[in-house]
Parts: sequence; structure tokens; C-alpha cells
Amino acid sequence: MSVCKSCGAEIIWIETPDGRKCPVQREQINVWTHDGLTEQWRLVKAHEPHFATCPDADKWRKKKDGDE
Repeated sequence: MSVCKSCGAEIIWIETPDGRKCPVQREQINVWTHDGLTEQWRLVKAHEPHFATCPDADKWRKKKDGDE
């Protein structure tokens, strides 16, 4: 387990499908997901990205070309 350097929240790191590391909330949340083949909805547990809740998320965002 890690702690966010900005807000002090407990976070964990997951690996995205493209191999990048992403900080997420330690606690899981319920999320509705849709299966495009059967058109069924189901409730699953998932980790919310920490950037969605961190008050200092903008400090950590990488700037894109042309941004100041």
C-alpha cells in the first residue's frame, strides 16, 4: 500500500492493459457495466482512479504539447 504525496489518502497501484501504472483508491466501489453481446447489465466491484477524488490531481497531470 502507498500514500498519496499530496492528500495523504491510502492508494494502491494497478497496471493498465497497456502496461502503465495507475494509482487507485484502496476501497472498491460498485460499478454497473454493460455487456455489448448479450446486452445484459451487471454490478461489479472496481477500483476508482485516485485522480477522480484527489484535490491535488491537477498537480500530477502530465501536460500535453501546446499546454502551458
